[in-house]
Amino acid sequence: MLQSAYLLRFWRASLRDGWRVTLITVSEETTEQHFGTLEELYHHLQQTYTVRHEADDCINEKSR
Repeated sequence: MLQSAYLLRFWRASLRDGWRVTLITVSEETTEQHFGTLEELYHHLQQTYTVRHEADDCINEKSR
């Protein structure tokens, strides 16, 4: 099963600025990734899980 945990933080520098997004992986090694828009965040997550899912499929095929 593919599973990851994240803390998602929305913030902006001032009331006039647009919302920004910080994605923090919840694991022993904490990494923060910053995105200027929700679309950038969505694209990142989509790419991350597509690559992981394809890699898992390859591993599962080889072990059969």
